[in-house]
Amino acid sequence: MPHVKIKQIDCHYIEPRLCAAWIVKTEKSVAIIETGTRNSVPYILDSLAEENIAPESVDIIIITHVHLDHAGGAAELLKYCKNATLLCHPRCAHHLSHPSRLVAAVKSVYGERDYQALYGDIEPLEKHRIHRLQEEPFAIKDLTFDIIYTEGHASHHLSIYEPETKTVFTGDAFGVAYPFLQVPENPFIIPATTPTEFYPEKMRTSIQKIQNTGAKKAMLTHYGPWGNIQDGADQLNLALNEIEKIIAEGRSLSPDDYFEHVRQRFSCFIYKQIEKRQIQLKENEKRILEFDLKMNAMGISHSMKKEHKPH
Repeated sequence: MPHVKIKQIDCHYIEPRLCAAWIVKTEKSVAIIETGTRNSVPYILDSLAEENIAPESVDIIIITHVHLDHAGGAAELLKYCKNATLLCHPRCAHHLSHPSRLVAAVKSVYGERDYQALYGDIEPLEKHRIHRLQEEPFAIKDLTFDIIYTEGHASHHLSIYEPETKTVFTGDAFGVAYPFLQVPENPFIIPATTPTEFYPEKMRTSIQKIQNTGAKKAMLTHYGPWGNIQDGADQLNLALNEIEKIIAEGRSLSPDDYFEHVRQRFSCFIYKQIEKRQIQLKENEKRILEFDLKMNAMGISHSMKKEHKPH
C-alpha cells in the first residue's frame, strides 16, 4: 500500500482558520482537495513549495462542490497546475465552465462590494480540464479515493474518502466546526444549511453515508480535522431534529415571516448548545458565528418557501 501524506492548508478566507484545503500525496501522485477562493491560491502554492512539489506535478484537484469558498480558486490554481485535471460532481461542471449564474447568485447574497473583496473575478474553466466524478472509486497512479455523493447542503456536493488513512474530506456535508467551537472537552459542530438547496432528509442520508465509510477522521473545510465521527453525527442529527421542529412550527406563518422565525429559533438552539458546553466566544468569533447563523436561516427559510403551497 502507498504511504499517503495529508497536509492541511489555511486558505485565509475572511481571516485565518476558517477555510481549509489539503494536499494529499504519495510517492507517485499529488492531489489537492478544495481550492478556497482566488485569494487562497498563493497559500496553496506556498504549501506546495514547502513540500517540494512543483505545481506542474499536481495530478488532480478535487472540489466538494461549486460554492465559491470551496471552488472559487479553481481557474486561478489550474493556471499554475498546468497538468492537473479538475474533478467534481457532474452537476458542478457547467457552473465551472459557465460561472455567470453562480456569480450572480453569490452577488445577490453578499452584494457587489463584499463579493469582490471575498472572491474577485471568477474565470471559466476549459471544458477539457474538467472530469465528472461518479459515485465510485477513482484512482490516479497509486492514489485511490472513494467518491460519495453527499446532498443536503447542495445537490452537487460530494465527499472524498481516502482508505489508507481512513480520512474523509466532507466539504460542508458534515457540518462546520471552527477551532473556537472545538473545545477539548466537548467540541461542537453545526450543520451547514446555507442557501439554496438545503434538504434535511438528504443531509441525514449524507451524514450516514459518511459514517458508513468507516472513517476515523473527517476533514471539514470549515475547519480542519474532526476526530469523533459518531459524536459529530449525533450532534448534527440533533440539530436537524430541531430544524424540522422549527420548520413544522413555521408552516402556519406567512412566507414573509419564515426567515425571522427561523433565525430566532435556530440561533436560540445554537447558543443554548454553546452555553451547555461552556464555550466562551470572543467578539470576532461571535461575529463569524452570527454571519453563519444568518446564512443557515436563509437556507432553512428558503427550503420552507420551496415547499409552501398557497391555499
